[in-house]
Amino acid sequence: MSTLLNLSFLDLYRWQVIARFVLAIFGGYFLSAATSSVLTLILPFSAVDAVLVATTLSIAFYSLFFIMTFAVKSLSKIATCYVILGLFLSHFIVQYSEWL
Repeated sequence: MSTLLNLSFLDLYRWQVIARFVLAIFGGYFLSAATSSVLTLILPFSAVDAVLVATTLSIAFYSLFFIMTFAVKSLSKIATCYVILGLFLSHFIVQYSEWL
């Protein structure tokens, strides 16, 4: 009986690791793309320079989001944080791009 409980715990752990990888890969990509879009809109450089700086910084942001996914202990907390940050960045992009 105890082997069944250990197997189910190991299976749950494996699924959580897989979920974290999916969240880190796709969520990190979305958040880094949204962050670079926001930076492109708000940086006080010319359009070409703002895009180059934002694209360069997006690599650092993607790494940060990927590491943050595995640094936070609770999967639900990091998923909630990603959703809230994604909604905030998306809302900012829509509002600020219409203002231009």
